[in-house]
Amino acid sequence: MVGVFLSGIFFGLLNVQWFATESIAAYYEMIDESNEDGLNGGIWWSLLAVLLSSIALGPIAAALTIMTYRNKDVSDAWIGQIYGLLAGIPAALIWALIWLICLPFTWGLLPWGVWRLNWWKIFPFGFGLIWMGGLPLLITGINFFKKLANPEYNHDLNKLAEEVSEEEPNQPPVEEKATEIYDPYRNKTTRLESGKIVGRLKVVIGIFLGILFIPGLVFIIIGAVMGESFLHEGISDGEMQIEDADGNGDLGFIIYVEGEVVDFNVNGIWDYCEDVVVSATHSGGWMSDPWTPQKFHNGPDETRQTFQLEIGGQNQPGSNDCSTQIMPQGKSKDGISLVKLGRACYGCTAGTSTISAEYENEPTKLVRMWIQDGEVAREATTLMIVGGVMVASPIIYFSLLFILKAHKDKREAEGEMPLQAGTSSPQETIEIIESIPGQPVRFRINNPPNSFLGDAWVGIYPASSGDQDHGDRWRWLRDIDVNNATLPGQSAGKWSIRVFKDGGYKLEHRVDFEIHSPPQQSSTPTSSNDIVEEKKTNFWDSVN
Repeated sequence: MVGVFLSGIFFGLLNVQWFATESIAAYYEMIDESNEDGLNGGIWWSLLAVLLSSIALGPIAAALTIMTYRNKDVSDAWIGQIYGLLAGIPAALIWALIWLICLPFTWGLLPWGVWRLNWWKIFPFGFGLIWMGGLPLLITGINFFKKLANPEYNHDLNKLAEEVSEEEPNQPPVEEKATEIYDPYRNKTTRLESGKIVGRLKVVIGIFLGILFIPGLVFIIIGAVMGESFLHEGISDGEMQIEDADGNGDLGFIIYVEGEVVDFNVNGIWDYCEDVVVSATHSGGWMSDPWTPQKFHNGPDETRQTFQLEIGGQNQPGSNDCSTQIMPQGKSKDGISLVKLGRACYGCTAGTSTISAEYENEPTKLVRMWIQDGEVAREATTLMIVGGVMVASPIIYFSLLFILKAHKDKREAEGEMPLQAGTSSPQETIEIIESIPGQPVRFRINNPPNSFLGDAWVGIYPASSGDQDHGDRWRWLRDIDVNNATLPGQSAGKWSIRVFKDGGYKLEHRVDFEIHSPPQQSSTPTSSNDIVEEKKTNFWDSVN
């Protein structure tokens, strides 16, 4: 679900595929023999396209990977290696694009074009760049699929550990990589080390999101600079070219003029709109509704007026009549207060746009216009949105972790606070209600751990055994009534009940007790006073 949501955000709302199409268009432009410049910075958009696409598709790739081993008893070490290689694929792909596409284009080292002029480029490219850029991607991809096809199983590791222990009896036993138990409620094997996996996953996600912070900040800065840039500054008339490379119509030119946001005559129209008249024509055709599926092409018409008022955002209701109900967009340039007046040539195809402005009451007075490229403004907005998402993601993630940790610490602190008179002591966090040989042990957990993932569990152990020697004598806390819980019956002897959290062996509570043989059934030791009285009685009986 996370992957589908991110894909919808990135490919639907943010339109990150635009970066890929721009880089592909730049690629074909640069290999075109008729291209005189030979360079196009748009090729670098491919790096951003890969980065953003990997963020959107990463959860889906992880889910597909999980499906290959979810019912298998694989080791934690193998899982960590798999996800390390999976995360390395986008990084290796970006590295490959840098050395195989972007830098060779920038340096002019791709051996394409006229052979008699470019033949020598096969040597630096074929013997240097291709290995520099391609080997990391090749090695990462091969190792990922090789590792995925050859999983490491816990039972193999345990068998190997037993063989090592038999060969070296004087050496300490090899630590188990993972412990598998049987879950009677789900009828499948479950790793109690899942808490460690969750912890590692949190670290991996944190590192990944942290890496996004710096480039996201860079995107915001670049977008802000682009958003404040102008194609022309302080002109009263001029000609501007529209290329419309995609053939869908251009976003036109956004026009700002010097002015103040005032309505002195109180007629409901901003004064600067009433004073300035802009005229714009275009030599080429134009598209109606260029950014909708219903667009259709219109032929050239140089008598058509292509300027329209637009003081607010594009297509904002009421923004095309200079009404005081809409607050105009404003900018400041070199200390000059600018306000948005409108847009010229929205939807125009390739051709020349001629724009001029004058004051309605003073035709001889020059009107200075600051003109911004609509396409650049849109790119700036996209960059700032993408950068904002990249910057906000780690901040939100770490904030949530901090809040959860603070809540967890608070709960733990409350559980460790000194108890008031009349309450149970800390040693009685687990109370034994009934313990009879061979019968289920009944007990109560007074302060169960707060488990966000529901992975806290309880087990009964021989008192001297380690935490991993639980056998099948355990239950998830979510599956029992902590006020009247039971665990499988055991024989007479010394036992302990232990409560763990985080799906692993993080011990929270423990109580040791003894199951007595009949007729003694009490789960608590006899007091010293009772013992003394019993000895007195036995003594007098013997005397009599």
